[in-house]
Amino acid sequence: MHAFVPFFAHEKWFLEGELPGLTLWRATEPLPLSLILAVVIASTLGWALFVSRDRRPLLPGPEQFGATQESLAIFYGLVPFILGIHTAVPLLVCGVNGEWLSPNNDLEGWLKKLG
Repeated sequence: MHAFVPFFAHEKWFLEGELPGLTLWRATEPLPLSLILAVVIASTLGWALFVSRDRRPLLPGPEQFGATQESLAIFYGLVPFILGIHTAVPLLVCGVNGEWLSPNNDLEGWLKKLG
């Protein structure tokens, strides 16, 4: 018989071993600090560009490409059908191959016995 051994995974992560790779005090090291600075500069430049364009969108919307209300209504009505097909086809293929929702979850039973 094996003795009951409690398992404290999260506690072990923070109390024993090396420090984890992502820690707050490492943000002041040269590489993370330079990346943070680059993101702040890029965000500031993006905001300045947005304001200088009189707050117009940076990317054109469907109206700029000539979409009408009728064509948008048709497209938005087809979106659930398109998403349903994109979801159903992989599920059907996995089912035919004897897999449950994804290729790494094998189904046991009559389907596997046929193949």
